[in-house]
Amino acid sequence: MLGPSGSGKSSVVRAGLLSELQQGRRRSGTETWQILPIIRPGESPLRNLAGIFISEELRTKKRGEALLNSSLSDLKARGAEAFVDLINEDYEEPVVLVVDQFEEIFTLCRGSQEKEQERKDFLDCLFGAVDTLSGQLRLVITLRADFLGKCLEQSYGNLAGRIKDCRVDITPLTDSELDEVINKPAATVGLQVAPYLQNRLKEHIKEAPGSLPLLEYALTELWRDWHTRYTSSNADVGNQLTFEGYDRIGGVAGALEKQANAVYESFAESAVKQGLVQRIFLELVQPGEETEDTRRQVLKRELISEVHPEAMLDEVLGKLVEARLVVTDEVPMENDPNAVVIELAHEATIRHWQQLRYWLNKHRQDLPIIRQLRADTSTWQINHQQSKYLLVGARLDAALECVKKYQELGYISHNVHTFVQVSYETWIAEEKEKERQIFEAMCMTAEVQWSQQKQLESLLTITRAGKRLQDLLQTRPQVTPENSQQVLAQLQQMLHYRIQERNRLEGYNYSLEDFSVAKVIAYSPDGKTIASPSSDDTIKLWNAMDGQFIASLEGHHSLIYAIIYSPDGKILASASTDKTIRLWNGKDGSFIKTLEGHSGAVNALAYSPDAKILASASDDRTIRLWNGADGSFIKTLEGHGTSVKAILYSPDGRTIASKAELSSDSPVKLWNAEDGSVHADLASRSDFIKAIAYSPDGKTIAFHVNESVKLWNVESGSLIANLESHSANIDCPSHEINSIAYSPDSKTIAWASAFGADKTIKLCNTTDGSLIKSLVGHSDSVVALAYSPDGKTLASSAMDNKLRLWNRLMVIS
Repeated sequence: MLGPSGSGKSSVVRAGLLSELQQGRRRSGTETWQILPIIRPGESPLRNLAGIFISEELRTKKRGEALLNSSLSDLKARGAEAFVDLINEDYEEPVVLVVDQFEEIFTLCRGSQEKEQERKDFLDCLFGAVDTLSGQLRLVITLRADFLGKCLEQSYGNLAGRIKDCRVDITPLTDSELDEVINKPAATVGLQVAPYLQNRLKEHIKEAPGSLPLLEYALTELWRDWHTRYTSSNADVGNQLTFEGYDRIGGVAGALEKQANAVYESFAESAVKQGLVQRIFLELVQPGEETEDTRRQVLKRELISEVHPEAMLDEVLGKLVEARLVVTDEVPMENDPNAVVIELAHEATIRHWQQLRYWLNKHRQDLPIIRQLRADTSTWQINHQQSKYLLVGARLDAALECVKKYQELGYISHNVHTFVQVSYETWIAEEKEKERQIFEAMCMTAEVQWSQQKQLESLLTITRAGKRLQDLLQTRPQVTPENSQQVLAQLQQMLHYRIQERNRLEGYNYSLEDFSVAKVIAYSPDGKTIASPSSDDTIKLWNAMDGQFIASLEGHHSLIYAIIYSPDGKILASASTDKTIRLWNGKDGSFIKTLEGHSGAVNALAYSPDAKILASASDDRTIRLWNGADGSFIKTLEGHGTSVKAILYSPDGRTIASKAELSSDSPVKLWNAEDGSVHADLASRSDFIKAIAYSPDGKTIAFHVNESVKLWNVESGSLIANLESHSANIDCPSHEINSIAYSPDSKTIAWASAFGADKTIKLCNTTDGSLIKSLVGHSDSVVALAYSPDGKTLASSAMDNKLRLWNRLMVIS
């Protein structure tokens, strides 16, 4: 029996077909047929099918429950064969089984693989028995038309073919049939329907197909209105139902909504009771999936909660039943002989009560989750609360949100709340253990990397652990593991006591023959870029923050011995064995011009602090001064007897310091920057000078002399300290030194070892010469050092083709 909601399918079967069969009016002999209890599939169609063979008297007793469970198990195991046996045991005459609201196999029997399997078993039982019994079992189903498509999709039991062969459609009533529907009920109580009201009722019904329940409700309300006036008035109200009464009840569409609103508003003094009204109606609706919403049955006991105690529920239900908005029925059960089932009196309420539509739309996404939570809770309890039945992932997240949102509204029972809470606590414990293992592995990895001299890798590993811990504390603090303090302690230890290496830049292509090419590194004044020469006669530019390669500057035709940024950062100057100096744009690296004049390789460059003069030192034994702005030649300084290998400006710009490789006089000279005269000689002619550096405060010059580091007072030209003298207790190197660098605050001096040394960088305090730290990391000789302008980073290059950045602040602290 197929028809839209509200078309009268159930009424036709119950009051029409079954009545005719019992009276044998249409076919002789049907009066002896046995009509089985009418069932609805509900959430457990197979269980409801088994229940038709258990009498109501037995259902409230343990023996009846045992029989029901036995029959259900038999149906699951043997299917149609078991169903046939149940029929043959009790009945000799043909039997009629009506499955009303057949669409519930899709709307209520759903949500898990078990339910999908139960639906299949139910269909197999029904249609297998129909085929086996060959006419002894007559099956009648009522189906909402909008679920026909889902039935046609089913392959079980040849449902699609059976519907096609046996389908009876409920079509809209004709005018004459509507006249009977409207007039005959009134006539049975001695009343008439005014002709104009009759026509208006017919018009309204035709405007809203499937509205027979609304018509029934409107006619009943018309009679109630007439009866109220009849019993409370002395006036003669007549025996006719009139339009005035129709207008008072709100019409066909409005009668139901008016009554529902009135009941809801009657609880206006209590927000909790109005919330219970809302909850009852929402519980009695099954949200559709690409179909209309449908009604569902609910046990009264499922609506009792701490928020909505039974006394309050009885009060609210009493008014809803009195208003004929819901109906109740007793369904005796083993554990509850007085179990009450609640259901909407009219499915039309779902479509025509606007307040209910609003509630449904507001809570549509949450209702299936709440109901699935109840099913999951039951499954967990049935299976002895095993952890594998607990919620995880997105389902747990949705459950926690629902509990938070609906707990105080009474939708979440104590059992469901316990189930969700246990799921959450179990998940927390498992996540904590997982994070503990991850952190333990990361800490162990960092330790192994440290023991293998992989300081940067060790720092990165423990820093990732710290970042992961930070993310946990910000986003999921509840799963922070017990060993989080170990992570923090190890991170602090590495940052403050172990790790000095900050970054590593790879891309050099040094060879042994190119030793001198690596002896210089230049930071841009803003500290953002590092420039270094390469053996391919190019200058490499690197991002000082992340070590990313920026550009390669090409132009020189031989090895590059010197690179330097102007103090204002506008120019990058480079010098080469091709006897030239090239000027580049300090911002984008574009070429500006070439400076020519030296007759030998250009070994060193120095800018005056005001960037007005560029000084160059050459193998031609001269120092040449150039205009820092346009590169024009200014003058030549002569005085060294051998190649000039290094040149420096004092921080105040008044002095130029130069170093010769070997000399007949002093290898280190101090020149007056204004007139070019020599005003001091440092070191003796026998001293072999390899590295030289000016302190940023302008007070001292440090250089390596005969395997020691000497500090000279600039003003007096006297020796201040010989750091070698502290080698016994400060572990200063006693071997050849390649490069010396002062920190910008002049408090620290760094130097690097040459061939055959320990490949380390030494940091010493310039006040007392004490060793601060030995930096270990390069795998070959360190040949160049440079501090960043802010003094926080020390850059080093080595013959291992790597440029490393060390965080000086971490070292000192």
